[in-house]
Amino acid sequence: MKKKIVTGKTVKKTEAADNLKLKKAITILDAHGAVDIKAFSTVKESGLWDHYVVCSGASSVHTGALRDHLKKEMAEAGFPIFYEDRDTETKWIAADFGDILIHIFEPETRIYYALERMWSGSEENLDFLTV
Repeated sequence: MKKKIVTGKTVKKTEAADNLKLKKAITILDAHGAVDIKAFSTVKESGLWDHYVVCSGASSVHTGALRDHLKKEMAEAGFPIFYEDRDTETKWIAADFGDILIHIFEPETRIYYALERMWSGSEENLDFLTV
C-alpha cells in the first residue's frame, strides 16, 4: 500500500532535480519508519532553503538512525549532506542538503517547538508525494 505524504506548495521554479532530491529524502525517511512527514516549499518565504521537511522518530535511537540512513542513502544518490547537527541527545536533528533542510524530532520535542507553525502562512497544497 502506498503512503501519501502531505507536502507544502510545489513551486514551479523548482527544477526536476530538486524535486527528485526532495522525493528521495522523503522516501528514505518513510522507508526507515519516520512518522508524520511534512514537507513545505519555502521558496517565497526563505532565501536559505527551498524546502523544509519535518518528521518524527520514535525515540532518540530512532532519530539518530534516521539521520544516519538519510546521510548515507542521500550521498549514494548523489545528494551529499552539507551540514548535520551532531546533538548527542538526538531529540532534534537538523540535516542540511543545500536547498532542503530536514528536521527529525522525537515526538515530545516536535510538539514543544511546533516548528510547522513557523510555515503556517505558506500556501496549503492539495498535492501529495506518493512513496
